[in-house]
Amino acid sequence: ITPTETRNKVVENYRQHMIHSTLVDFVSLLTQKRFQDTDFTVVKEHVSFLRDITYEQLMVAVKQHKDSSPASSYKEPDLKNVIPYLYKGNVASGHANDTPRTADVRSRKDLKLDRFKSVRVIREPKITRGTVFDFKIRYDDQESRVQEERLVFIKILHSAYHHLTHSGELYDRGNLINNIFDSLAIAEDAAEAGEPLSDWDAMDVFFDSHRKRMENFLVKAIAGVINFDRDFYLVHFRVRQILAFVHAHGMARKIFKEEFNQAGQDCLTEAEKIVLDESAMEVQLAEGALEELLEEDVAMVKSLLLCHIVLNKSADYFKKLADEGLMSGKEASEFLEHIEDEISHILKTKEVDHSAELSDTTKVARLSQVSMDPELMQGLLSEDHGPNAL
Repeated sequence: ITPTETRNKVVENYRQHMIHSTLVDFVSLLTQKRFQDTDFTVVKEHVSFLRDITYEQLMVAVKQHKDSSPASSYKEPDLKNVIPYLYKGNVASGHANDTPRTADVRSRKDLKLDRFKSVRVIREPKITRGTVFDFKIRYDDQESRVQEERLVFIKILHSAYHHLTHSGELYDRGNLINNIFDSLAIAEDAAEAGEPLSDWDAMDVFFDSHRKRMENFLVKAIAGVINFDRDFYLVHFRVRQILAFVHAHGMARKIFKEEFNQAGQDCLTEAEKIVLDESAMEVQLAEGALEELLEEDVAMVKSLLLCHIVLNKSADYFKKLADEGLMSGKEASEFLEHIEDEISHILKTKEVDHSAELSDTTKVARLSQVSMDPELMQGLLSEDHGPNAL
C-alpha cells in the first residue's frame, strides 16, 4: 500500500519530534563531565539527524532541559564545543569564519606511532595490586557491618550496569558486558571473604585475558584487510570499559549515599564511609589507566560513546511508537535499520580525524558573540566551561 501524502506528513512529524527529543537527550549528556570534550564534528559525522540542526533548535532544547530539571539538581550543559559550529554570527575582523584546527592536527603516521606506544601499557601483564591501607585497623569492631555494606554496594553496582545496558550505553551481550559481570562476581566472592572492594583488579585481569584472545583472533580475521588499526580497536574497547566502570561507580555511590543517609540528615556511618572510600580508590585506579592512553584516542572514543547513546535513544523512540501502534512496523523498521547502520559504523570507526574541527581561536570568537540567557552564558564563559578552558 502506497502511503498517502497525509501519512507521509505524519511520519515526518514523528521524525522531527524524534530529532527534538534526541537533541534534549544530547544536551543532557553534555552536563556530564565525561562528555565535556565531545567533538561535535564526530557527532555530525555519525548521527545524521543532528547534522543539520540549527542554533535556534539547540537553544530550544537547552531551555527544555533546564525547565524540566529540578532546580536543586540542574547542571549546565557544556556547549563550548557545540555552539561554535551552529552560531557563526559576525566573526571579528582578523578571524576566519571557518578556520579548521589544521595547525594542531598531527599526521596519521605520527598519531599511529604514539598510539602504538600508548597501547603497550595495555599489553603489559596485569599484576594484582595489594591494598595500601590496613582496613582492619579501622573496623575490627564492626567488620561484619562493613562486609554487609560492601556486599550491598556490589548489588547496587549490578543494578547500575543493568541500567547502562537498558539505556543503550552497553550491549547486553558480548565481551565487554561479560568482563564487567565476571569481575563483579569475583569482587563479590572477595567481599564475602572480608576483603576490600576489588572489582577494578578483577576487571583488569579479565580484560588482559580477553585482550590476548581478541588479538589472536584479529591477527587471523584481518589478514589482508586494508587500513584496519588493531591498536585503536583495543583502545576503543579499553576506554569504553573504563568509562562504564567509572560511570557505574558514580551511579552506585549516589544511590548508596541517598539510601543510607539517615532521614533528614546528611551523615553516614563509619562502615558506609569505608565502602565509599574503597569505591573512590577503585575509580582512581580506573581513571589512572585512562590517563595512560593517548589523549586524542580517549577523546574520540568518548565522542563515539555519546553518539552511540544518542542513537540508541532515537531507536527507543521509534520502537515505542511502533509498540503503541502510532507507527507501522514497516515505517519504524526503515528508521531503525538506518540507526543500526550508524551504530555499526561507530563500532567500526578506527580513525581520529580532527581536520574538520574548528580552531580554538574561531571557537572563542564565536562564543564571545553569543547572546543568550545570562545564567547559561555565565556557565559557558566560566573558568571551567568557557573559552578559557579551550
